[in-house]
Amino acid sequence: MYRLTFFFILMVNTVTGQTYDMRNELVNRLHNAAEYTLAVLEKMPEQHLSFQPVEGVRTFAEIIQHIGESQLYTASQGIAVKQLKFKGKRNSKKDLKDFIEESYSLLFSALDKITDQDLQKKVRFWDGQASVFKIMNFTIDHVTHHRGQATIYLRMNGIKPPDYIGW
Repeated sequence: MYRLTFFFILMVNTVTGQTYDMRNELVNRLHNAAEYTLAVLEKMPEQHLSFQPVEGVRTFAEIIQHIGESQLYTASQGIAVKQLKFKGKRNSKKDLKDFIEESYSLLFSALDKITDQDLQKKVRFWDGQASVFKIMNFTIDHVTHHRGQATIYLRMNGIKPPDYIGW
């Protein structure tokens, strides 16, 4: 049954000429991620940016900083993207917002220069090889993980997180 369903989908796409555009899919997912990350940041009052639920874990501001820095680092394993280090004040929502916006802007600019064929290339990735597409999906997944932490921090401060932005 599964083979028949797969065959049918393949034939419909072949007959109708529809193709899967990996680069545009990533760009759309990143736009949603950027919008949602900024919405989560916007919800946290500036006086709570240093909130951490227990000693030894990142503060809310450190999570936001980590999202901006780590997404560029991870993506750089597969695409040519400039690295960025946060140089602002962690107690400034404006500094954090500007940093996240710049981080995503760098990713969008880098993705503008690549093709679906580039995304299919295999590159060295930590202890093995992965396609650039897989690295970019890992990058998005890593951001989702940390943004999830940030939304929990909002709840711990009695703040309703923004509605999910994903479609």
